Amino acid sequence: MSQIPQTEEFEPDYLQTLPLSVTVVRWLLTCWPVLLLSLPCVLVGLAVWVLVYSGYENQLTQVSQYLADAQKRVDAKDYDEASLCYQRAIQMGAGTDEVVYKLAKVYQQQDENDLALGIISSLAPLNQTGYAPAHLDLATSLLSQPNLQSAGVGLAESHLRRILDQDPNSLDANSLLGQIYARTGRLAEARNHLFMVMKDRPGFMLQVAALERALCKDKDADTTARQAVNAFSKLSRDDPTNPGARLSLAAATAFLKDFTGAESILNTGLEKADRQEYHAALSNLYLAWADDSMKNRKKGPDDWMPLLEKAMQQAPESPVIDQFRLLMVRNQRNDAETNQALRDLLARSEEKSTGVLFLLGLDAWEQKRAEEARQYLDEAYKADPSQVGVANNLAWMLATGDKPDLPRALEVINHALEAAPGTFEMYGTRGRVLVRMQRYREALVDLEKSLRAKSGPNLHSDLADAYEALGMAELATIHRRKSAEARTALEAAKPSGS
Repeated sequence: MSQIPQTEEFEPDYLQTLPLSVTVVRWLLTCWPVLLLSLPCVLVGLAVWVLVYSGYENQLTQVSQYLADAQKRVDAKDYDEASLCYQRAIQMGAGTDEVVYKLAKVYQQQDENDLALGIISSLAPLNQTGYAPAHLDLATSLLSQPNLQSAGVGLAESHLRRILDQDPNSLDANSLLGQIYARTGRLAEARNHLFMVMKDRPGFMLQVAALERALCKDKDADTTARQAVNAFSKLSRDDPTNPGARLSLAAATAFLKDFTGAESILNTGLEKADRQEYHAALSNLYLAWADDSMKNRKKGPDDWMPLLEKAMQQAPESPVIDQFRLLMVRNQRNDAETNQALRDLLARSEEKSTGVLFLLGLDAWEQKRAEEARQYLDEAYKADPSQVGVANNLAWMLATGDKPDLPRALEVINHALEAAPGTFEMYGTRGRVLVRMQRYREALVDLEKSLRAKSGPNLHSDLADAYEALGMAELATIHRRKSAEARTALEAAKPSGS
């Protein structure tokens, strides 16, 4: 049997691999004529590439220089040159959102507000993510408008939402949204946004605590307030001369109903520096303390009147009495006993401010002590003639009663109307003075003007007198009926015992 000769094993050609160096050498030996012919083109291409790259590097250097120069000009408040630098950088291709935004801010400094607003608005479209600082600019501008409408609030909220799409932890956006929600009654949302930022911005801690208390989360409110106490205690220790930290510490302490502790904190501050902020804070503290005392039905005027006296001493020119009377009404303490205690306190005050004299005058008038009331109001008016409320009431008292002083009343109310020409109550007062001076046609102009804003038994009575004197009996009858109806309604609305 013949043997089959064995064939020699070999690798297929497609598996064989030559070393790279050998391949390159073979290619050069076989293709050197082509390489030689194309060498000029290669050299030209290389030169072009070097020139292009060099130009690109030069442009980058120039753009960077323009941007650096622009920032230097901004720092030096040379906004004209800064604007030119930014414009040149943008023309050379550096028109990023950041650079364009910086140019818009320079336009603002040049009072080119319309141009700046147009640029910033283009960077912050509501249907796209946009540029966060531009959204923040527009939101802040909307919220700072003096007569902010609900539409403006909604737009500001939308811009802030676009920022949170990019950065949910944005301190600025969360802070402003929290303020918006607090102002519009969305307390839970306000609390959540401000809670996110209060560790970085401790100034919001007390507002968060107040929101939590309003949401009936008393334990959370106390916990947040204690965090505020800790934060502001550290700030006060680190910088004992920082009044803001001490004021915030006192406010957080008072929030926890530790009024004595808050008083001590503020008094310590006064010992270090006699600052008006501490006096104002102490006055507010005593009012808050009195408010808390009024809520305890077992306590009476002897508990809160000393607090009112302290509040008046700390801020004699502030409307402390008005605030205290609001507390009386809110806590259902507007009774005869408390009112008498208030009168006694005001009467024995050694230094009577304009506000105290005013209230003493009103109280004497209500007690039908007309001459005493006029004396108090006259003192208050002499102390501060710019107080149009005092002037209005003084003129009214001078024109009313058995012994009117009509020329003086007209002089006082005329000066008051020159200072505040849009006050409808004062037109009613001048109308009363003119009726009693028998200048009926002049009186009608003022009385009708006052009636557009507010009616009342006295106003209708004065109108009836004027119309009757002018022979318009039907109109006089209508206003006498309205005066009687308004007086009956007022009597019915009075709480019992007042």
